[in-house]
Amino acid sequence: MKNYIGNIEMCNVINYEYNIIKELLIIGNDNTVDKLDYFRLKDEIVTVSVNRIWMTYMPNIMYVIDPEIFKEIEIKIKNKEIEYQDFNNTIIFYNFYLNLNSEFKNLLENLKSYPVNIGRNNSVIAIIKWFFQNYDNINFYIYGISLTYNKDKNHFWKGDNIVLNKRTKDWEIDKYDKNAAAFIELKKKGYNMISVMKESRLNSILEVIDIGHLFKKFNKKVLIVRPKNSIFNT
Repeated sequence: MKNYIGNIEMCNVINYEYNIIKELLIIGNDNTVDKLDYFRLKDEIVTVSVNRIWMTYMPNIMYVIDPEIFKEIEIKIKNKEIEYQDFNNTIIFYNFYLNLNSEFKNLLENLKSYPVNIGRNNSVIAIIKWFFQNYDNINFYIYGISLTYNKDKNHFWKGDNIVLNKRTKDWEIDKYDKNAAAFIELKKKGYNMISVMKESRLNSILEVIDIGHLFKKFNKKVLIVRPKNSIFNT
């Protein structure tokens, strides 16, 4: 008996919420992700992210491979900093091994979550590959993946005192180098990836456009009030 849903079931989950999957904004975890006004994105843009993105924005689809992420969510809920309802509009796919011992049973039953069996070593690359293999003619817009080290707020979100997994600077830099190589390989294989970042190592690899191309167009000036995020405001 499988401990996870397969590709067809994953597609069914996504297609139930989103009829057309053509434009994906892949959001990393670097120090720019809390600077983007996600509420301005066009309705047809489906946001996909990983790990700690929920600390600043709840994407349409999130992929989790580290148990520390669920532990941190549990802590935030216990401390009444967030609620289960905050995840109502987020589909959460997680690597099935995270639930083998039922450690997160209560949490997962209260989220729109599904165990899957896709790559574990690199969550961003794994989810990009899965979409490429299961949907035709996908445009991947890349944001929040600068692949440069930031000592104040890096891949593991320094600045929030409940972040549980710790990594060294050397570990992170090695990870960035491997990610850059992985993106080069994806491009060679025909993945349509476009950077919407002002600064990133990927900008020397991918086509670059201004992220304003992904924003809704307004015929007249309107006041956009961006709600303050209670989870991560640094």
